[in-house]
Amino acid sequence: MKMRLLTLSLASAGLLVACGGGGSTSSDNGSITTGTVTLTGVVASYGAVMPSTSVAIKCAAGSGTATTDATTGAYTVALRDAALPCVLKANGSSLVMHSVAPGSGTDKTVTVNISPLTELLVAQLTGADPASFMETVTTAQLTGLVTTSKVQAAETSVLETLLTAGVATGGVSDLISGALSFSGSGNHYAVALGNLSSTLTSTGTTLTGLTDTVAATAASTSAAGSSTATASSATPSLPADLLLKPKAATCAALRSTTYRVVQFKPSVTTGATDPVTATNTMTFDAATLTATWNDDGSTEVWTPVAGDTCRFTNPDGVDIAISPAGVAVARTPDTGTGTTVYRLALAFPEQIHALEDLAGTWNTIGWETVSTGTALDATAGTFVMTSAGAITSARCFDQAIDTADGSCTGQTTGLPNVSANSAGGFDLIGLDATDPWRDRGFFYRAGNGDLMMVSLNASGEFMLATRMRTLTLPTVGAVTSHWNYELTTANQSVTPAYLTGNTVLSTDIGTGRWTRTAWNVAPAVTYPQTLEINKARNGYAHRLAATGVTQSDGSTRNVREFYSLTMRGMGISPVYLPNTSTSTTTSVNQLFLLSVQRPQ
Repeated sequence: MKMRLLTLSLASAGLLVACGGGGSTSSDNGSITTGTVTLTGVVASYGAVMPSTSVAIKCAAGSGTATTDATTGAYTVALRDAALPCVLKANGSSLVMHSVAPGSGTDKTVTVNISPLTELLVAQLTGADPASFMETVTTAQLTGLVTTSKVQAAETSVLETLLTAGVATGGVSDLISGALSFSGSGNHYAVALGNLSSTLTSTGTTLTGLTDTVAATAASTSAAGSSTATASSATPSLPADLLLKPKAATCAALRSTTYRVVQFKPSVTTGATDPVTATNTMTFDAATLTATWNDDGSTEVWTPVAGDTCRFTNPDGVDIAISPAGVAVARTPDTGTGTTVYRLALAFPEQIHALEDLAGTWNTIGWETVSTGTALDATAGTFVMTSAGAITSARCFDQAIDTADGSCTGQTTGLPNVSANSAGGFDLIGLDATDPWRDRGFFYRAGNGDLMMVSLNASGEFMLATRMRTLTLPTVGAVTSHWNYELTTANQSVTPAYLTGNTVLSTDIGTGRWTRTAWNVAPAVTYPQTLEINKARNGYAHRLAATGVTQSDGSTRNVREFYSLTMRGMGISPVYLPNTSTSTTTSVNQLFLLSVQRPQ
């Protein structure tokens, strides 16, 4: 009886080493040689070790549990008939965290710490919620993902994210097996945990929220394991590093960072290959709402619009709206021609991207000259870019926006090439010698992992792009509201921004249509609208025109047709409202607008 109690106490403390030789076990990945795997490490929260905490372990073969020491927070467990790699969970009373033991084989001892930093590492490695990953992971997924090289790459990415966010992690290079102590000179890991804790507190961010964002971003990149990566959410959100930066008091999406500003206006000279000068960067202090322009060092202080979250003005009369993903749209006066006209500008946090991260098939919508004359019109096309920056095919750019994909013409020669620009962003250079041109392009990755591209040429024409996808119908009952900023065919924003909103009423999978009740300016009077997804091509939405629509107050109105290409995850949508004139030479109410999602 006493021997049984002693055995149980040793096992629960994780100090009982299994006896016996190795063997083999059958798994979903074939036969795996098993033996004894010993795991040891420290479980810690932000400011201290976690004593008497249970640890659950799941390996490529075998599983087990341990309990950390009541004083040191350390654990050691020997698993019999087991094989690396493993995933671990520390189940504290107020903090649940995960880690991994990379490698392969048996009869070895592996140090595996478990901390908030390893929670982020697992999210980066797997592109999934760490708890869900541990619960559902298969042997094949474990052995394919939890390798030494992939874990090191994920670790590097996490440390780079924290460094970009300003969280000091000096002296820490190994999140899994590095020394973890809260006393003595070798306490770099503990200091990094304390820095992360204070940053989370000061920015109002939770470890769960940060982990979800890291996982969503990883799931949308090639670094994430395809066997475990989950589809990214369409909900607009900030990237992980911005979640750890100071935020504005009246707008959680407006953070202290450097923003890339792209103004949709002509450059100093407007030739097809002339330099694009209508772009700048500004450094923003969210605490003081002060923007410092990096080209001339001038500063301006933004003023919150009373009663309107995430909307601001500056001393020059610029009207600025911030989406939940930190993308800003601004209506700004332009006096460059001697007469004040209003232009639109787009701003988003400055990021550095590798060409290989931009590869894929992209849908676009732009405001460009499509025929002789100076008036702008909408263009919408699809292009394919390689990891080396070559555009290998393009289609639909020469067709009207309502042309179905199957009726579009394509092009595979004379297409542009994308290359990095030393001043930030990329150059898009046309390779057709008979029609040379040069654009500047910039990319932004939101917290859900989706990418947006914005390109601009010297004449002020622009294009927005997002990776092509097949749209799904919205959720019935979903409520959204937006600030709308319009552009005319002269590329001017004549009308001040205005509010719209809608509630989804019904969906029809068979037709790909949905209905919604909408309002303009104020929600007192509403009216129905019908829209359809993937029209005329995958990734685009179309609102059907209607006349004599009855509004909630009994009056009638007409509903205009439009086409939109939602910049998924960004909280903005470019929208094209076609010409309402039956004349091919006259433009009536032909508009391009940027619709900015308001915080709910």
